[in-house]
Amino acid sequence: ISRVILWQRLYHVAKSVSVDDQLGSANLPTYTIVHAVFMMFAWSFLIPFGVFNARYLRGLVQTCPLSGKEAWFDNHRFANTAAVTLAIAAFLVMIIKKGSFVASYHSIIGMVVLCLAVVQVILGIL
Repeated sequence: ISRVILWQRLYHVAKSVSVDDQLGSANLPTYTIVHAVFMMFAWSFLIPFGVFNARYLRGLVQTCPLSGKEAWFDNHRFANTAAVTLAIAAFLVMIIKKGSFVASYHSIIGMVVLCLAVVQVILGIL
């Protein structure tokens, strides 16, 4: 499946999603759904995948021929870097659409967690 088709399908799914809240049914803007999908994939799949590799696959897998390091470490590094990259992209989607940083509990906690995640990746590279 090509990237264009994948993005088209994601766009059409995102446009058709609605959420029931206490006031009734409210359609969410596409940028909010993209933000949510990116964050959910990063924090619900990629981070646990990286942790799983570091915890359970250490010492079980052979050395990777491309990097010369153990394969679990390459998987761990890729998953965590990809997760932080997706989280940054999700953050930028909201900043670009809103025009500025809007202070709320959600956005402040999210910014703190994102900054800590970036620091963790930088420390992992060092």
